[in-house]
Amino acid sequence: MLDTKGWGNDMSVDSHAMRAEGDRLDREAALLEGFAQDRYDCAAREHGFGTLMFMRSLDTADAQRAEAARLRDLARQYRRAADHIYETEET
Repeated sequence: MLDTKGWGNDMSVDSHAMRAEGDRLDREAALLEGFAQDRYDCAAREHGFGTLMFMRSLDTADAQRAEAARLRDLARQYRRAADHIYETEET
């Protein structure tokens, strides 16, 4: 669900701003996915396969991927809201 708390009664939010926020969230998600992939690729070499730190590194990578998925879902919500705002702006 798109969190609109803090927007107040400001009606200046337009479809372009919503779409820009969706794009920003996608870029942030891509960064997190890259960090997670780096952790997966380097965990055994840096911490030793099967060690506690290896497992913690994988847990961190999993959490980063989960956060990236949440951000991508939020970006989709922003884009849907932008589409809706655009349709109402045109009428």
